[in-house]
Amino acid sequence: VLSAMLTIGLFDNSTKFGDITQNVTNDEHRELCAELSAAATVLAKNDGQALPLVLDGPKAVKSILIVGDAAHDVPITGGAGSGQVVPSRVVTPLEGVQARAADAAAVSYLPTPAP
Repeated sequence: VLSAMLTIGLFDNSTKFGDITQNVTNDEHRELCAELSAAATVLAKNDGQALPLVLDGPKAVKSILIVGDAAHDVPITGGAGSGQVVPSRVVTPLEGVQARAADAAAVSYLPTPAP
């Protein structure tokens, strides 16, 4: 890894790759992030074609249960290393389901059970 970094000039003092204090987020980036996040999200195994949930009509679900701290907690988006990401907007899985269900279904949440 260090050889590759040296080869592309990452250790050269004269090389400047940008200012990490600048906010480079724009509407196009936010839209792409939302699209990629939605496409990469897997909520459950879809046995019996239960998903997507039907929220209107005769087969509409009446309630949805979300279980586990990971559904409620804000994800870790920063840390040590080469950079830190501070997203302009964070939607937890619980918030996403609540927003999508709106008034069509009751959404309940249970934290991860204690061991």
